[in-house]
Amino acid sequence: MALLASILNSVAHNLNAGGCRFSTRALNGHGCQHLKKSFRQDEHTSKKIMSQEGLFNCQRLLRRRGRGSPVWLPQLTTRQCIAQQVVSLHTSSIMAQWGIYHSQEECLNVLKEQVTSCPQIQEVLNVFQRVSENQTGNDGEGKRHPFIVFEGLDGSGKSTMTKLIAKRLGGVKMSTPGENFLRLRPFFDEQPNHIRRAYYSLSNYAAALEIKEILKERPVILDRFWHSTAAYAFAGTVNDISELPEPKDPVYMWPKDLKPYPDVVFFLKVSEAERLRRFRGRNTTNTAEEIRLAGEANYRLVLHEVYKRMCEPGVTEVDVSRPNVKAVANHIFDLIQQRATN
Repeated sequence: MALLASILNSVAHNLNAGGCRFSTRALNGHGCQHLKKSFRQDEHTSKKIMSQEGLFNCQRLLRRRGRGSPVWLPQLTTRQCIAQQVVSLHTSSIMAQWGIYHSQEECLNVLKEQVTSCPQIQEVLNVFQRVSENQTGNDGEGKRHPFIVFEGLDGSGKSTMTKLIAKRLGGVKMSTPGENFLRLRPFFDEQPNHIRRAYYSLSNYAAALEIKEILKERPVILDRFWHSTAAYAFAGTVNDISELPEPKDPVYMWPKDLKPYPDVVFFLKVSEAERLRRFRGRNTTNTAEEIRLAGEANYRLVLHEVYKRMCEPGVTEVDVSRPNVKAVANHIFDLIQQRATN
């Protein structure tokens, strides 16, 4: 309830700052009583809302009383304004509960909180520090070569397309997590969600530092970046598309400090039968996520939907089901050329 009170206090403060006269006491008195009652009615729902599913369920609760009744603030003429304010309160602590981080600082803070009890976390922080020491200070958004990212589910053909397009462009093929982070991946894949996602997010920032330097000389074609990190974080904390934040919610936006921004992000779409056929042909060990991906259709639907909702930059979907790999690569290369001329 402390988190709820903090949210309501912030709402009242922001409303007053915007010219809406609304006292914190009135808002707390009017709102918290209803919300506390709802929480007592369903303790499991209360814990779920205030932990794993984060602020977007709190936003949804502002529209409902308990288990699906109409809005619980119907007599407030400012309720739309309140809802708008609550949506904007994406604090780092709530985002961390989803495992979605929108700044380098958020990732580092989460990991540093656990560093005294975990030498592997200290090792990751040391690796990132070494990478950071080699940066030039340029954010990579000036004149540079193309930066292209491939996203998609496991077995969709990301590695193949990354390799083929890198060859066509004379670019550098990369993937995340990078080599320095990759050896610690098995350990972090077994950690709680917020730590695991902080590891993947920090690996994105480390990759960005290296990419920035390479782009001065050559194009970079990257296998997975921030979109994957966020999509899998969502898919691990919600059970259905209806539980996701609304499209165009700020949570889907690219972190402002994760630069350089990709020029284009391709999402490779393939039939499930073909995806499984390709994936089973690999010489690899299945992770828990990969097992779930193969066994749960709803998990795949949530992932795909989150990718589609990503914005600034969004994704360009490409159907790669056709068996002629070179034809697919030619099509993607044509799309890249079209963007370059626009």
